[in-house]
Amino acid sequence: MSLAELVASLDDDTSLVAAAALESAWQDKHSCRDDDCWGFSAYPVDLFRRILNAAVAATGKTGPVFVDAGAGIGTKCLLAERAGCRAYGIEHNKHYVEEAIKLGTDVGLGDVRTWDFSGADIVWVNCPFR
Repeated sequence: MSLAELVASLDDDTSLVAAAALESAWQDKHSCRDDDCWGFSAYPVDLFRRILNAAVAATGKTGPVFVDAGAGIGTKCLLAERAGCRAYGIEHNKHYVEEAIKLGTDVGLGDVRTWDFSGADIVWVNCPFR
């Protein structure tokens, strides 16, 4: 499945498998050289989707702002967009940011330890610190 096909089909179960496979391929591609960081460690996409759906419902908003703190390659942002969120991510590894941009996500280079999350309705954090 191409990146464009993955983006176009993220709302079905087959695409969840594809997203998980893409994350798995990137799992150890670029190690984290910062002692305060775990590196890329993907959360299971099927569990994420369930948590995200509950979080979106809990906001009571149409199009809540979703931020992925430690976005990796941006797959969680893609899933959040498919769930109706305005999504962006912050990532410290330039290689992951480059891949996220190829996937069509709004992921930028930054440090979650100093980021201002005050405009976010939902913040996703998956163990970015040791």
